[in-house]
Amino acid sequence: APIIFIEGPFEGEEVLQWEMLTVIAQIQDDQQPWDTLTANITSSREGVLWEGNPDEAGIVQVDTDSLAVGPHTITVMALDDEGNSTTESVAIEVVADSRPNALIIAPSAGDWFWNSDMIHFEAEVVDDFTDVQDLNIRWISDLDGILGALSASAAGVATLDTILTPGYHLITLAVDDEDGNMTEETITLEIRDPMAH
Repeated sequence: APIIFIEGPFEGEEVLQWEMLTVIAQIQDDQQPWDTLTANITSSREGVLWEGNPDEAGIVQVDTDSLAVGPHTITVMALDDEGNSTTESVAIEVVADSRPNALIIAPSAGDWFWNSDMIHFEAEVVDDFTDVQDLNIRWISDLDGILGALSASAAGVATLDTILTPGYHLITLAVDDEDGNMTEETITLEIRDPMAH
């Protein structure tokens, strides 16, 4: 029968609910070529996550970020063309991601402005446990420091209008909830001085 080595995830690993989980395993069979083997990867809660043939190196892999919260047994099964099969499993725990979610709406990454332009920053924030108006929201520039600390509207929209100094700015949107969980989103902007053009 084929031999299976699960290279990830590890036994007992904890994964945040919306994090990308990569299940990867290597299948070996001394008596069968790789293209005669079939395999699948399943979750005890979600069913079949992937099925097909291993690649030439015997690798099977699936990326998923849609596993439900709770314990999962991830199983890799391999079958050769003589009907011999093998399974290997690992137990993992998918835990709720309690961090706030944040998305920068404007400006777009890579945009540029003059140093006299009033720039409109806008983001959407949401949290499963903290009211959006109680989130601590900060817009930060690596050149100009903290641009503003503010609260979101009842609809979860956080805005700021400001002028930036010339240069390339890494803009960070930092969002903290009442439990101390933090999320950061970043974009880069170029601010131009018209006297230098």
